[in-house]
Amino acid sequence: INVLCYSLLGWTDIFFVGIFDTTSGIGIYRACIQAIVIVDLGWNGFAVANAHIFPPLLVSGKERELDEAYGTICRLVAAMGVALFVVFMLHAKDLLSILGPAFVVGATPLVILALAAMVRVSCATGALLLILAERQNLETVNGVATCALNALLCYILIPRYGLPGAATATVRSMGAISIARIVEVRLRLGVRTHFARAAIALSASAALGFAIAGLPWQSSTSMRIVHFAATTLACGAVFWYVALTRRDRAIFLDIVRRKRIHLDRAEANGTS
Repeated sequence: INVLCYSLLGWTDIFFVGIFDTTSGIGIYRACIQAIVIVDLGWNGFAVANAHIFPPLLVSGKERELDEAYGTICRLVAAMGVALFVVFMLHAKDLLSILGPAFVVGATPLVILALAAMVRVSCATGALLLILAERQNLETVNGVATCALNALLCYILIPRYGLPGAATATVRSMGAISIARIVEVRLRLGVRTHFARAAIALSASAALGFAIAGLPWQSSTSMRIVHFAATTLACGAVFWYVALTRRDRAIFLDIVRRKRIHLDRAEANGTS
């Protein structure tokens, strides 16, 4: 049921755009959704790499260790989500212009959808924790309620505001379910969701990104690529040193190192 709810949630806004908007609007909005898939791919990688941490802590009742592990993963995922949101916020038009001039009108919906994706993945660890803690029914209620809310908001906002209305319906729905998960894991499992460092990094990287964007960049394709790379590197450095603690950085590097070892072993087995 949860998978069905998540699937419906992803298609509800497209369905209502098809009813209330034009055919070209569906194509533009679909392109925006495809662009932010990278945020979900990043979250899926974190979920697969860290899902094994929670069950032993839940079974043994080690609340302090559970709170620390949950907080660390929340910070890592939030840092990734916020960093990607800043990139989309600063370069939405450039990214969509790759598909053609007609897609540039989707810049505002793309930024709003990137915000929704950031909110969703930042609190998605709460959904994983609820399911592993045998609170699947609670997460099912979250999914059903969010689908209903998203459908209602799409019905109200899309006829008035078009594609930005569809994206706004999504971000409001994601905000509602994220708040619900934060409260639920706190009340049911006694763990806290840590976003203070991510909020500080968001403010710092956004200010830095706008400062870089304010420089006299030329409009050529090569300079756009340089601008994109400079913004990405600068914001990445902010998140690495501001959003994450020293322990978080060590854990992240350990995850990357273990992943590289697994890939090397797979290649060795394939060639032997």
